[in-house]
Amino acid sequence: CVHSANSIEIHSVPTAGGPPTVVVPAQNVMVGYALSADDSRIVFSRFGAGGQTLFVDSVKDHSVQPIDGAEGVWPTISPRDDQLAYSTDTGQTSIWRRDVDHPELPPTRILSSSRSENTAQYSPDGKHIAFESDRSGRWAVWMSDVDGGNLVRVSKETRGAETPRWSPDGRRIAFDTAAETPSSIYIV
Repeated sequence: CVHSANSIEIHSVPTAGGPPTVVVPAQNVMVGYALSADDSRIVFSRFGAGGQTLFVDSVKDHSVQPIDGAEGVWPTISPRDDQLAYSTDTGQTSIWRRDVDHPELPPTRILSSSRSENTAQYSPDGKHIAFESDRSGRWAVWMSDVDGGNLVRVSKETRGAETPRWSPDGRRIAFDTAAETPSSIYIV
């Protein structure tokens, strides 16, 4: 629920219908969130004095804790709930991985380019990552192995191939072209 650019909440609505419940209360400039496969945690970014920090919200008791040392946006959680990937800007936007079960371990950069890479999404089997990047000069959807190897562009270059999402069987990736006129949704 977007109240304004500086007030964004995450709500839950029962599939059978009914009123929404606030799961993550109003935050400053939230850029992306991810729900764990077991529906127990939501990871989201929140803008603060130090930049974009990642937080984890327990769905059960709504306790919110920062993920130490994780500054970034567009988080995604692996299907086994043991890895967290996110984008961070260090003069360039790269995709990093974090061990959720061992937060004391340092993050690992898994995809790096002199260009931007955003909105990483783990495949349902946890073996691949789809993401958007302008690494070839224009935006496209790319895919790699979970460790960043075997990189391949899976869409045509456009002004805005964005937000890739895997199908439940992991055989297709849907993405939108919100920056194009008219915008469209494609499946590869």
